[in-house]
Amino acid sequence: MVVVDTGSADATVEIAESFGARVGHFAWCDNFAAARNAALGLATADWVLQLDGDEVPDPETASALRDVVRGYASHDGAVCFALPVRSYWPAREGTDVADAPTVHRGARLFRRLPGVCWVGDVHETVMTD
Repeated sequence: MVVVDTGSADATVEIAESFGARVGHFAWCDNFAAARNAALGLATADWVLQLDGDEVPDPETASALRDVVRGYASHDGAVCFALPVRSYWPAREGTDVADAPTVHRGARLFRRLPGVCWVGDVHETVMTD
């Protein structure tokens, strides 16, 4: 597991390290792709599953990820999957009520190959050269 910290002021780094994460530090520069590429540079596995701190794969998706990776193990080319991701928002200040989670699809699971990288300052996506 790789975690890239962009300047948190809480216990993010310590919590990540307590779970065995490889932690990198990245000076935030208003570019989400640059931060994701910093994480990608620390990755060593053949496959990358990218999640933000406020993203959780839905249960059906999470249970199928290993099967997907095994099914494409012998595939030589670039492979990228857009996964349904549920984003949770904290309770609004002064209330105990959180906003309903939103679900979207985004490039989140892909084979780590030379030339594969994130592009786009905002609404970034995975590309290959």
